[in-house]
Amino acid sequence: MQCSAIHRTKTLEEPDHHVPSGRTTIAVGFHSGYGHTAAVAEAVACGAVGAGADAVVISVDTITDEQWAQLDDADAIIFGAATYTDTASLAFHVFAEAGSRSGDKLSDLDCFVTLTAQPSMHSISLGPMPGWDSSKGGEKGFNRLVFFLEAGTQNPTDTRPEAFHTADLITAEHLGARVAHQAAIFHAGRAALTA
Repeated sequence: MQCSAIHRTKTLEEPDHHVPSGRTTIAVGFHSGYGHTAAVAEAVACGAVGAGADAVVISVDTITDEQWAQLDDADAIIFGAATYTDTASLAFHVFAEAGSRSGDKLSDLDCFVTLTAQPSMHSISLGPMPGWDSSKGGEKGFNRLVFFLEAGTQNPTDTRPEAFHTADLITAEHLGARVAHQAAIFHAGRAALTA
């Protein structure tokens, strides 16, 4: 790896430290659409090398079995991706999904809200308070998982859709009805303004 002098310069905030005996390995897994993120990935790797580690840079859209093994063997992994729309690029998501079957639902909901806002659309929140936010509530209540942006669900990955938690389906139905109601208000408003 070729690192320029600028990449070897220690920042003012970086304390002096000794790397433990035996070199650590840092993997940088990234996707770059136009080369910008690739340049950042190389700079990150150079910083790791400058701190005494070994580093490997892996473009996740062309990842090989050998590189999967390098990720698995690394002491630490740093991820990076081009940002398209409101989240990491599709190629990075394909890579991430290949390594994991679960995720953070709130980050998905944030993603959907941003996706809605970018073309100047409106996001409709779920609405009422959750039904399981007090000792009087229960897991069968409306919005048992306490999401506010939109509806969120949680079911074991080893069960069939028929075993879906009823409260989650009721909450999803509520969201559909609420969006339909709000859309009708917008529709009527537009009609009134153009009349």
